[in-house]
Amino acid sequence: MLLLLLSFQQANGGCFDYDFDGDFYGIFPQELVQTDDYYDFLMTMNSAAYSDRNAYDFYGNDLEKKNREVQYYTENIREWAAYLQITKEQAYYLVMRAPKESVDSLQIFFKSPNPRLNFANVKFCKKNHDALVYISYAKFLEPFMGCQNLGDDDLWTYAYSWYGRKSVRSLDCQNILQTLEDMYARQGDKALKLRYAYQIVRLQHYMGAYLDAVKSFYKYVEPLKLKTEIYYYALNQKAGAVRALQHYEDEDGEEGDGEGDVNSWEVENYLSKIKADYGADFLTVFANSHDLKYNVFWSLKVTGELERLFDEIPSLKKEDRISLYFILGYQNFSNPINELEKIVTLDPNAEAGRVLMVRYINGLERSIHTTDSISDIRSCLRSCHLKGGSLENCMEAIAIAERMVERSVDKNFWRMAAAALNAFAENYATASRYLAGVNKKDPLYSETKDVLALYIDVMKTDKMTLSVADSIYSAHEKMFPKDWYFSRSKLDKDSCYYAKYDHCFIQRLWAAKFAEAGDSVSAFLVESTNSMRNGLNSQSLWDGIAAFVRQSTHNGFERWLIRESGNLSLEELDQNRAMIHLGNAEFDEAYKLASPKVYVMWKCALCSNIRGFNYYDPEEDNDFQYDYISDLLGKPKLDSIPVKNYIGILKKLDGMRKGVNPEAAAKACFLLGNFYYNLSDEGYYRNSLCHNMFSDRSTASGYYEEGLRLSHDDELKARLLLASAKCAGGEGGEGSQFYEQCVWHKEPKSKFEGKFYKELKKLNHTKYYKTVVSKCKYFEYYVN
Repeated sequence: MLLLLLSFQQANGGCFDYDFDGDFYGIFPQELVQTDDYYDFLMTMNSAAYSDRNAYDFYGNDLEKKNREVQYYTENIREWAAYLQITKEQAYYLVMRAPKESVDSLQIFFKSPNPRLNFANVKFCKKNHDALVYISYAKFLEPFMGCQNLGDDDLWTYAYSWYGRKSVRSLDCQNILQTLEDMYARQGDKALKLRYAYQIVRLQHYMGAYLDAVKSFYKYVEPLKLKTEIYYYALNQKAGAVRALQHYEDEDGEEGDGEGDVNSWEVENYLSKIKADYGADFLTVFANSHDLKYNVFWSLKVTGELERLFDEIPSLKKEDRISLYFILGYQNFSNPINELEKIVTLDPNAEAGRVLMVRYINGLERSIHTTDSISDIRSCLRSCHLKGGSLENCMEAIAIAERMVERSVDKNFWRMAAAALNAFAENYATASRYLAGVNKKDPLYSETKDVLALYIDVMKTDKMTLSVADSIYSAHEKMFPKDWYFSRSKLDKDSCYYAKYDHCFIQRLWAAKFAEAGDSVSAFLVESTNSMRNGLNSQSLWDGIAAFVRQSTHNGFERWLIRESGNLSLEELDQNRAMIHLGNAEFDEAYKLASPKVYVMWKCALCSNIRGFNYYDPEEDNDFQYDYISDLLGKPKLDSIPVKNYIGILKKLDGMRKGVNPEAAAKACFLLGNFYYNLSDEGYYRNSLCHNMFSDRSTASGYYEEGLRLSHDDELKARLLLASAKCAGGEGGEGSQFYEQCVWHKEPKSKFEGKFYKELKKLNHTKYYKTVVSKCKYFEYYVN
């Protein structure tokens, strides 16, 4: 329920990693570019650097087990599926996941006990025997095919250890190369022959035989004249080997050939003969490979080849120029418009152009839509027109999108881009015109069109009222899910992590429009999650909500608002109002409004000390100090009781505080101070109320100081002084413990020269003083 502010058990107050992508509110989804080749370059929920291409996430977790339905299939897997005439899922498991022993069983016995290989029957195994032999041998080699030859302490070696990699030095490389060459010679199928050739080039590259790797590429790969994906895998290895030959440094720091006993003259002569250019090779791989684009991007980036290639642009082929412009635009991802313009001029239908545009729009949204303030949003929007601002070149982006609507085949994408960009530039009429031309046959475009249309109607409204909101609601009712906050996408109901939209964005935007118009009640109800935290202490807000609920009639938008707010009941509203009064120590008002149906678990909120404050230890009776509770209250039940009953106990203490007996009043102040301290941001029961009314310790401090004024009992005063020190920022109060296991670091004693420690030091004759010195490291350090 939206307004259920009390938790039924103690909150643990844990911390969470912040995920910017997960908190982003997208209107123009990255998925509008249906791409596999450029998947890693999109700003998707999966960070490009840690994508699921290898079936592992950044931490090495097996994504096949965790998220099999979203597994990415490389072009290599698609080629295997076509070659073996099986599904991509079957090919992926056979090639990437099945144990080598299972594949060996297929080639030897024509069957495997592995149930996931049941598709490989006798006929399949006989027909594809040579392929199974290759797959088995490739599985044997794979753990060794990394950069381990650079040394055990090398960064790349450390990274590869996540995936069970082994050093290539542990292989008998010469015998393995001879075996691969023999298999290549015996194999009659060109596709398998090419794969053996790739393994030869790759092994020589990783074992440091760079010149041999380049020669093997021309000896084994090029003669096949087969430009499948594996050809570009091999070309990528050859480019790496050439780069190593030209830039390898020996142990003395001098440039060498990396070949041991191969002399540099032979290397230079051979490379000159074949006109070796690893930068051009990398660029060719980028332009033509489906799987290696992101890998090649980093190869070009770390080798510093981009600058040289940029100078040679006029001599490059069109597809290589497009690739280079894309890489340069990707590097300058906040402003790729210059490179985008050049790409679409070369080819209006280039996929690279659409990828850069969707990245630009996504970055634009992140600049505009990460604030709750409409005035801030409008300020960002208007900076679209200004060069040098955070939204630089927005007008140029609009011009490109509008031109591509006429020139490109993919008119749906460019119309949607033109609509989104114009909407962000506050050209709402133009945006609506382009949006009207978007064909909604594709469900993704259909939902994007609906979301953007709703965004435009909300943003173009000068003053948001409930009547205006109802007209927008009537026009877009299908966009209002039954549970707006948790239904991130109608297309992705079961997977919020991969959701294409976050309806919360429109929700927050709408709330900001209401707030701008001065309607805090509607703003609160539309966007409860933030407004609850920011406005809970406002009695007028809750009174306004109650008045809204009590209206005799409601329009369609208002009915939706009440329903999505948890079917607001006056009982719930009164409960929230009671908590505000409780936070303000207004016990009579809180008691009148509190619900007898809401239970709390504040077992020892009246206690002065709770072990495990920072350690979340289980509560145990002997860990708590029940000072004066039985003196004043007898033996009350303090946990698993209605909050109304607990407020009744606090009322009783408040009455004693105002009574004629000063010592009883001082004790009551002590217990009331403990209650507000234990529910503060440092207390054991912090976060057990889901709002900020108890976030500071000022109420607790006030009660403790009042007790000090009233009391003449040194033992009680000692307790009140240490409790006051807990609330004070510089007197051991900042989370300090009062047991031996407390985390403590020596600091200058001057930090602890506060009035409470000074006064407590004067009470060194008390029993409590001796307990404090033995238990509290802060105080022990101060007095000694």
